[in-house]
Amino acid sequence: MEIFNIYLPIAQQEFSILLLVGIGFCVGVLGGFFGVGGAWIVTPALNIFGFKMAYAIGTDFAHIFGKSIVATSKHGKMGNVDWKLGLTAMSGTLPGIWFGKQIVMFLESLGGDIVGSTVRYVYILMLFGLGTFMLYDYFVLRHKKMAKATAASNYGQTGTTSVIKKSLIEKIRTINLPPLISYPKSNIEAISFWVIFSIFFFCGFISGFLGVGGGFIKMPALVYLIGCPTALAVGTDLFIVLLDGAWGSFLYSLSGRTDIIAALIMLCGAAIGAQIGVTAVKYIRGYGIRLLFAIMILFAGSSILIKQIDTISKGETLSLKSPAFNLIDVPVNGKLTWNKLSSVKNYKAVIAKDSALTEIVTSKDNIPKDSSSFHYSSLEPGTKYYWRISAEKKDGEVINSKTASFISANTMDVDPNLKVAENPKKMSFLESLSGWVIMTSASIMCLIITIRLFIAARKERKEGIM
Repeated sequence: MEIFNIYLPIAQQEFSILLLVGIGFCVGVLGGFFGVGGAWIVTPALNIFGFKMAYAIGTDFAHIFGKSIVATSKHGKMGNVDWKLGLTAMSGTLPGIWFGKQIVMFLESLGGDIVGSTVRYVYILMLFGLGTFMLYDYFVLRHKKMAKATAASNYGQTGTTSVIKKSLIEKIRTINLPPLISYPKSNIEAISFWVIFSIFFFCGFISGFLGVGGGFIKMPALVYLIGCPTALAVGTDLFIVLLDGAWGSFLYSLSGRTDIIAALIMLCGAAIGAQIGVTAVKYIRGYGIRLLFAIMILFAGSSILIKQIDTISKGETLSLKSPAFNLIDVPVNGKLTWNKLSSVKNYKAVIAKDSALTEIVTSKDNIPKDSSSFHYSSLEPGTKYYWRISAEKKDGEVINSKTASFISANTMDVDPNLKVAENPKKMSFLESLSGWVIMTSASIMCLIITIRLFIAARKERKEGIM
């Protein structure tokens, strides 16, 4: 399906338009339904299918911002947004996102897959922890909540408050550190500003670090810690995610890590999906939303776990990026590029006329560890060359890349800044399985939500006719 591939200039790679639209549609449905940006699907999916983690994070922030406009607008018309609470939450999320972004850029500067692995580990812990907690709340404590329906009604709409939620809310609202703020829309008489700030600073940090709107944390926080009814928490969360997406996209764009073209393509699918997800909320009870949310979170966590197992099993490999294998018309004056590794002392580049690399044309020793390119010049036109990169690690281990070949252009008159094709990234079995799990589970969940919406809407029309 290479016919649907396009080159993304900022991420510097080819990617399938169909895959981008599909990812956008799925997170549009799920985001509008669960009240989250859906980035806990987008960032891992982009990374699994080839985006570097920092680019996946920055691109997803731009996608979050655009998609949340549609969903927030529709929830606002339905009366599901506490605007005052959302604006207060921003006092914590904005500095939190900035701090999280600084950590990501620092880890990226260390080279290798340090930032990717670290972000994936945090995703795994957060998604499995949150998903397990919500399943426990649903299956074990739901019957206790129903037995205490009268007590639960004191905290908002009947049927939205679990025993765990009630207990936590009581403790949190005993914190009377001024100033105290009331939120009538959410049935909150008084809660400390510093409680709101602390909760959402943490959410903001997670957003900036994981490249998410943080909805998969904010929505449960609004429900279980602050005491919002589920439907209101969904809309308010989307409003916060909207503002977070704008701020996060701006910060990552300053570092050149936001591919706006990929984000816009995903928005095409998300704009349609969000309409379905938002409309479905009014037909499914609060606890039904939480159950589906927990299941989807666990599937996403499983996909990321498979990706990390694949990364560990491979170890660090030195991969040649460009020129691509067997590429012709390569500029006679240009550069070789490769991926950076962690804990490297230096690199060595070699260009030769034979595959054994004995007829060396040019070479460079002690290339700095922070570099991932080597500029060469004055190759003979129309000649086949072979090249390889070696990395000496701090422990003395030497890692060699595969040897690649290319043919130089037949003329010296070639633009040295011409973009040279890169070697395509082949997905391993575990990478393919990881991508299959996250996309299939998201697609099935979208199908379930759409079917439930269709059945409920059809029933409503029949009752209206009668």
